[in-house]
Amino acid sequence: MVGQTKSNLYKLIDTSLANTHVKSYQKGSVAEGEILKITPSYIIVKIDGVFDAVVPKSEMETEVKELRVGDKIRVFVVKQEDEYGLMIASQKRTTSAQRWELLEEAYKTDQSVVVNVIEVNSGGLIVGIDGVLGFIPTSLLDPNRVYKLDVDKSAPKDEVQREVTRRLTDLVGTRIKVKIMEIDREKSKIIFSERLALTDQGAEQRQQILKSVKVGDVLEGTVTAVTTYGIFVNANGLDGLVHVSEISWDKVENPADYAVVGDQVKVKLIDISDDGKRVAYSMKQLTEDPWLERSSELKVGNRVKGVITEVEDYGLIVKIGEGITGLVHKSEFSDPKIGDPRDYYKVGDEIDAVILTISPNERKIGLSIKRLQEPKAKYKKSSLKSKKPKVRKPRVSLDITSVLAKANVKSSGEGE
Repeated sequence: MVGQTKSNLYKLIDTSLANTHVKSYQKGSVAEGEILKITPSYIIVKIDGVFDAVVPKSEMETEVKELRVGDKIRVFVVKQEDEYGLMIASQKRTTSAQRWELLEEAYKTDQSVVVNVIEVNSGGLIVGIDGVLGFIPTSLLDPNRVYKLDVDKSAPKDEVQREVTRRLTDLVGTRIKVKIMEIDREKSKIIFSERLALTDQGAEQRQQILKSVKVGDVLEGTVTAVTTYGIFVNANGLDGLVHVSEISWDKVENPADYAVVGDQVKVKLIDISDDGKRVAYSMKQLTEDPWLERSSELKVGNRVKGVITEVEDYGLIVKIGEGITGLVHKSEFSDPKIGDPRDYYKVGDEIDAVILTISPNERKIGLSIKRLQEPKAKYKKSSLKSKKPKVRKPRVSLDITSVLAKANVKSSGEGE
């Protein structure tokens, strides 16, 4: 009878444990608990009737004298367990954690939020929302806000950049409607995009579009903006960027030389990331790579003509063909005493050079100007004719004994 009672008791305990769900609270979680104890330096909160969490005074948002045992409060888990087996929590960080949770929910549901522009840095705007700081890269702002039609696109790049920075500075203190591109609470990092909010394209609609395209497809689209770093194109409803490096096989100084807003262009879809929030296109990949076309023609030692496209401290960048450039290092100038190349050369000058090196994998060509002055052969033709070798007479070995004997005979004869 006693055995059966114990057995039934154990079964009841097992059943009770099986039906009891104890929630696990990781670092960064927010939980609600009941105050068990209040001291001048800390309070203890019981969470789910299981965990005892210590909230130090420094982590309290409410004055201790305003609290009562039995009050319900929400806390942020700072440490799951200390050396005494107690959870360390914070009331202060709960508000911040709740803000992050709201932002994470907005990211998951693809909802727009409004942020305040706080300051400008070299890459874009620092913004804030409910005490949480984030960043909008210049490339993710509305291009027409920054690169308006009255920007002189023929001006030097540094002047254009100064004008862009001025316009970004004018945005400080304003509010911008954005969507969240990337969020990482542990790193306190949020990347916002105004461009995504402008399209007003929901996640479901974007997914439908993504199903109809794939990387490698050639699409036709409309140029929606031209910036210093590339051309924005909307193709099949996907707004993407043709980065400056994907516009042409030549080095592109000004994307505005290749397209204007409203142009119809063909592009190749080369990358999709962040569930279609980032789309990369290419224009140059729709044309043949000049390196593949001309690699067989280029040989070390060939003399080539070219046009200087850049003058740098270290030498000259010379265009020797469509999409093909080479470097004349200053050590390969005709005069090794040249200090600043800008004193002798300028962009647009035509020069002759000799190919020194070719690195197809790195798409690099080394050129030389001074080697043009070297003769093709080291010797004249006449010096290459064979000459008869000089014939040396063989040495005669002498017998020292006989020489001395003759000398003695001669000296004795003279004495007579």
